[in-house]
Amino acid sequence: MMPNKEEKIEEMVYHSAHRPGLVYDFVTVCSSMNGIPKAYSPELTLTMTEASTVEEIAEHPGVTAAQLCKKWNRTRGALSQLLKKLEQKGFICREKCEDNDRMQLLYPTVKGMQLHRMMEVNEKKYHVELFSELLERGCSREEIEAFYKVMAGYTDVLQARQDLRWNNILPQAGK
Repeated sequence: MMPNKEEKIEEMVYHSAHRPGLVYDFVTVCSSMNGIPKAYSPELTLTMTEASTVEEIAEHPGVTAAQLCKKWNRTRGALSQLLKKLEQKGFICREKCEDNDRMQLLYPTVKGMQLHRMMEVNEKKYHVELFSELLERGCSREEIEAFYKVMAGYTDVLQARQDLRWNNILPQAGK
């Protein structure tokens, strides 16, 4: 007899009871890497957050700050500071939208596109090393693909459902 949806969920909850710490550890390690400055060349030092923002703008020219805020769940203030820094460093520029004077479109500069190309070249080397290590640790290609599928679903759910975010695990005062 095939288990119904409730039975499948109960089984998943039971088998994942010891894993929230693992997810937290993974997110914490990834988050801490984002803020560490890295020298990409003798004259170029950026955090992964800065480099990834330039990369996102290079891959989606004309994106708005509001779209980036929504995608990454960042406040307007935090993103505004980041964009100002990238603009001052010469990686991005802003243009007013023809339809809406208050909206600014973000574009990579020549320097931003050079960074984007450098990241594309280095990304292959990074992935070769990462996947080599994961294979040595017994992870199969199928398991890595499943991991990415789950991460994408997890991200979509957390972006769509604020009530399912970790900060809601503890009850709020007065409830």
